Amino acid sequence: MKKRFNLITFFIGIAVGISLWNTVEKEFADMKASFMEGYKEGMNRASNKPAHFDSFYLALRPTGDSYMPDSIVNMKTGEWVPTRITETYVRVPKAEGLSMDLLWIFPASIILIGGFIMIVFNLVKIILAVNKSIIFDWVNVRRLRRIGIGFVIMFVVNIVISLLHNTLALKSLEFENYDIINSSYDGGILMFGMIAFLVAEIFAVGLRLKEDQDLTI
Repeated sequence: MKKRFNLITFFIGIAVGISLWNTVEKEFADMKASFMEGYKEGMNRASNKPAHFDSFYLALRPTGDSYMPDSIVNMKTGEWVPTRITETYVRVPKAEGLSMDLLWIFPASIILIGGFIMIVFNLVKIILAVNKSIIFDWVNVRRLRRIGIGFVIMFVVNIVISLLHNTLALKSLEFENYDIINSSYDGGILMFGMIAFLVAEIFAVGLRLKEDQDLTI
């Protein structure tokens, strides 16, 4: 039984790690780009140099019937082949008032990192508890609930960051044959959170039944 629990928690850890890494890696890239642009702007202001660029990571969707609106060279044959852009990194001349808006991304990213740390910390604690044969215990119920809260925090903050990012991008950008879309509605993150809450409640029900049974005995 213990080996089975260890194996299950190991694979759960891998699945959670992959999901979190994909999300946090993207947000770290956005946060780093925003921080560096803000830092450069501050240095430019200090030296009375003009501001330069704002950076955006964008998800794009072709409009209308233009499913493959672009083309790219196939170096194997030298021919141009149809293609479309799904994600792109864009640098545009800095818009007036946009830099202050970008400052909201930094605290949101800090909250996102906090949720990530909460999940990893409590997941490791659960794995260590299982190795010590501490499984059906209220402390694990609380840890599972914290994991669920961490996933919900990441889901909500990720949406907020993406909506803010896209709103700012739409102030400066418009593309022919493409719409800027929000691609951060990752239902997998929310699903992990709901599963954590569900498992926590199953454990809680089992523990209450065990406590009631011990009282009747």
